[in-house]
Amino acid sequence: MSFLRKQLRSQTFYLWLVGCLLTTYALLRAWFVAPLHDENATFNYYIETGAIWGKGSLLDANNHLLNSYIGRFFYQIFGEHYFLFRLPTALSAGLYFWVIWKLTFTFVSNWQRWIVTLAIVCIPFVFDYFSYTRGYGLALCFFCCALYFLQRWLITAKYGLILALVVCLLLSVSANLTFLISAVLVMSYVIVVVLIHLK
Repeated sequence: MSFLRKQLRSQTFYLWLVGCLLTTYALLRAWFVAPLHDENATFNYYIETGAIWGKGSLLDANNHLLNSYIGRFFYQIFGEHYFLFRLPTALSAGLYFWVIWKLTFTFVSNWQRWIVTLAIVCIPFVFDYFSYTRGYGLALCFFCCALYFLQRWLITAKYGLILALVVCLLLSVSANLTFLISAVLVMSYVIVVVLIHLK
């Protein structure tokens, strides 16, 4: 029993260590990497003006709503600093790592679970999104959270988890509309499963 406790403590330590290292890497990139053209456009058209939705706003795919609103909030409090606009997305890197780890719980071998988790999280062009004031990182993080709640609901049949799933899907879609089709597919699957169980 004491051996199992030591194993769990050791694994928890390594999870925290890797999560903190990945988040630190995302934060360092957010600080040192020069603003991208798309980030400048987001700042000029939405964050600085506050014209994010409705009359006077520019209809453009570059407007990732959740990202623009968070950027506007930080801009009003702290002023113009791209690191602060990037901060929420960079911090979500730790949550993204944790939720991918949770999604791989079915792996029998612990080392296989680590390899798959790190292989998914550390894809360079994907992880780079967690260092920019863009909606992709937040959207991916929230969508994976939704998949985690879906997984937990299918295992436990606790319907309260569907609410958490829906909230995460809404946040994901509001962060980036490219996740709309995926969100619709997930919700369609949930509805089909519920209807089957009601029969």
